[in-house]
Amino acid sequence: MIDRRTIKFFQELPKLEQSNNNFFEEDFDIPLDHVNALYELAKTITIPPRDMPGYSWYYDSYSNGLNSIDLYNPGQPVHDHQHRIFKKNVSSSSDPMAYRYNDSTNSNAIQVPWDSKYKLFEDIANIVGRKWRWCQLIKTDPLGYWGVHRNNHFLKDTDYRLTWIPLNYVKNRFVGGEDVGYFEPKLGKSYILHGEIYNYGGINLGTKPMYNISAVLLDS
Repeated sequence: MIDRRTIKFFQELPKLEQSNNNFFEEDFDIPLDHVNALYELAKTITIPPRDMPGYSWYYDSYSNGLNSIDLYNPGQPVHDHQHRIFKKNVSSSSDPMAYRYNDSTNSNAIQVPWDSKYKLFEDIANIVGRKWRWCQLIKTDPLGYWGVHRNNHFLKDTDYRLTWIPLNYVKNRFVGGEDVGYFEPKLGKSYILHGEIYNYGGINLGTKPMYNISAVLLDS
């Protein structure tokens, strides 16, 4: 069941034909053959459920049908406030591989070097001459969602720039920003998601899983 607050959030937003650059800023293009190869590779990866206890202001869970795995992480949390909040909660998932915000699992507090089998993902940074700060693969199941929130980050001496890269097209999967609107991200585009400025959420009303990369890329 989709959280009522998330449903209400999207119902009150206008639908946009394309992203509003104040929220979802187009950054660079990725050749579609490369995107398709990334998607085919993504489907072969076991992506564990994301175990995130609900914030106190959510009627239901913060998310549902949300799965994620870090493909690369230097070992320093990007969203440190979430790490500090959620690591104190008891796990609600029985899956031992669930992605959690704590020190004992493959989460955003654990160092994850690039695996050679994920080189296609690693090569994305070469397109624009940047370097990875963090790279996560996300799968949102049909009727999956993540609730309305804002990113708080604690990266020191660097620009925080959350990159969003859709890997497949699913009709009626949307990302929405408060006071902006919601839209369907386009294939072949890499976006900068200004989630540190706007409250935002995502929802997959389609009939198949939605895959995307969520990452931080830094200028080399």
